[in-house]
Parts: sequence; structure tokens; C-alpha cells
Amino acid sequence: MIGLVLVTYAHWPEKLLASVDAAGLDVFWSIHHHGSDPAFTARVATLAERPRTALHMHCENRGLSRSWNDGVHEVLAAGATHAMLVNDDLHFVEGGFSAFVKFVEANVPLSVAFLQGLETGGSPYAGQVMQQGFACCTVTPAVIERVGWFDQNITPAYYEDYDYYRRCVLSGVAFVTAPDVLAEHERSKTTRDNPEIQIEHEAIMTRNRDYYTRKWGAPGAETFASPFDDSAWTNHIGWEDRADPYPPKASAETHSEPKRFWPALTHRLATLADRYGLRRP
Repeated sequence: MIGLVLVTYAHWPEKLLASVDAAGLDVFWSIHHHGSDPAFTARVATLAERPRTALHMHCENRGLSRSWNDGVHEVLAAGATHAMLVNDDLHFVEGGFSAFVKFVEANVPLSVAFLQGLETGGSPYAGQVMQQGFACCTVTPAVIERVGWFDQNITPAYYEDYDYYRRCVLSGVAFVTAPDVLAEHERSKTTRDNPEIQIEHEAIMTRNRDYYTRKWGAPGAETFASPFDDSAWTNHIGWEDRADPYPPKASAETHSEPKRFWPALTHRLATLADRYGLRRP
């Protein structure tokens, strides 16, 4: 069984659903809705009527990493051999889903599988055939055991895939790409069609890129072999740690001042210390 993890916001995934249904394979859907528009949310709610579908109406942009984690956990717990992350603005060409499933099942369990897709519509790369990265890929229980879960500090989106890829590289996970063009992708359609997302887009990209750079070095020029260049952190994120994978370290563990990676946390602790007279002289 293949478990598909889908996050929706404001784009109706009609083509994706139809292209998977046409294959007639044993699948299980974990769908997470992040949008808040009432009319579209009501439409998404009808997906609960689909067979072998678990629908989660979050109705807020809770973070892609968070819903990917919940979705992958859900489909693997349901018995899926592979969890497939797939964008709502991507769909498989005729026979593409079956071909991709056959490809991923033929590869070793400790691998992440990607596919090639034709960029269409308003995609900035329209007309080009590109590897689709985490817009459509599979992970396995073996990969989760080795690498763990997505870093939920990266929110609401962008660079969570870079981070997972980096951790896979450092952990010895193989990457394989199906050779044929198996999908079409109208990249970034949700961002283009929603002004409120466009307004926040650059700030989100900058914040997450800065976090990623602190954690690994600049994208494409990564230099750290462990998070934040600190060998005390491993490249595995456990399920129980996914929401806060890098908490401040106690000085007793490091024989130094605690390491804090979030200025907001530092400010909060200082405020509490002032309130209760706990600051050192």
C-alpha cells in the first residue's frame, strides 16, 4: 500500500486525485487542509467522503513540516510501505502514478525517490522538464528510522525540504529519480493566486533561509556536518522531539552558557528573570 500525504490551501486538487484514482492501486490518503476561506474549506470537507481517506481540517497555516510529519506518521501506521509527499498543484500523467509506484518499490528501502515532471501553466519554468524534488517524493520506514522527522522549526514553508535532504545526505540515505516524465506541475500556484501569501512570501523565505544557514551553512554551500556545527546534536529528529528538536542546552551539559537558537526565547527568559528578581548581579 502507498500512503499519500497531501496539504491543501486554496487549490482544488482535482487533477491529482483523478490521476491517482485512475491507477486503481491500493492507496491511503492523509489530507491536511491549511486554508481558511469558508467556501473552499467547505469544498475540501467533501473529501472526507472518499474511501481510504483521513481528512484533517486544520484551517490554519500550521506549517508544512508539521502536517508532513503527521501525515507520514499516519500512513505508515496504517501499513503503507512508502509515504508519498505530493503537492496539490501536481498531477500524474496517464500511467504515471503506476509507473512511479513500480519504480519506488524496485529500489532499496533506505532511499528517497523523486520523479521528473513537466512544468506547466504559470510556473516560472513552464515548458521545462525538471526533477520535482519534494513536490513529489517517497520516504520509507527505513528512512524515518535513520533520519527521523521534518524540522518543525521551519515554518510555515520553504527550506524544510532542504533541511531533510541535507540530513539524508549526511546519514547515508540514497536518492533515486525515475527516468521518465511521470507528472505535470503548475509550480507555486497557491502562492501566485493568493495575495496574502505573496505579501508574506519574501519575509518567510528570508527567515527560513537564515535559520537554515545558521544550521548548516549557506544553501548550496553547506559546511556543517551536524546541526549548528555542534557535534552534540545528531542529524536524527525523533518523533517526540519534532516540535522542538534543538532545545536550549543546560550549562551543566556544555560547561558553558546555555545555547539558545531563538531570540524570542532568550527575551522571554530575561523578562521572567527580571519579574522574579532572578538575574545574576
